Amino acid sequence: MKGGKISSADLQLLLKTSYKPETVTAEDDYEIDKDLSTLTTKVIRKKGSKDAYVVHRGSYDAIDAYDNFQFVKTGFYDNARMKEARAVQNKAEKKYGSENVSTLGHSKGGYYASELGQKSKEIITLNRPTHLSDLIYAVPEKQTDIRSSYDPVSFLRPLQRGNRAITIPSESMNLREEHGVPILERTNKIYGVGLLQHICYMNGC
Repeated sequence: MKGGKISSADLQLLLKTSYKPETVTAEDDYEIDKDLSTLTTKVIRKKGSKDAYVVHRGSYDAIDAYDNFQFVKTGFYDNARMKEARAVQNKAEKKYGSENVSTLGHSKGGYYASELGQKSKEIITLNRPTHLSDLIYAVPEKQTDIRSSYDPVSFLRPLQRGNRAITIPSESMNLREEHGVPILERTNKIYGVGLLQHICYMNGC
């Protein structure tokens, strides 16, 4: 399987960048495509390569809270933000080639990534919300879901069929902390390399 690869440190950087203003400058080897990025969906290019990342932001404000309430009731997001995110995703895949695009997201953004990144080369999510209705669907091999063992939002994720989730052991009972992006600091792994990554996970490497 063709896939990309990203370290836990770089994954954390990109996910954190999704919460920052559009004018932020990504660190080190990355730069934001300001022509395509919006406040809630960032397109980030890796310098010196063909790799690009569409990063969907998680919940941030009262509008997101309302949308999350609707998600609990219905099992899906159908709103203006989803339409805007889909437009950015499509433009990024057209500009960089879907075979070069990795789709990322934390929390609510992870759900967006799983829904909108089906044509990209891979999907990587952190603490993606899982609804009861999701249990009838199998997670595709190219989708890597990472979660904390005490994360309350993704607690149903281990029950999904298909590609198994990667669980980071929790270090506290603080559910807000366990749901946050900084849990990636507990790992030193490479994510999103398709079948090889899955073999590594199964063998504890």
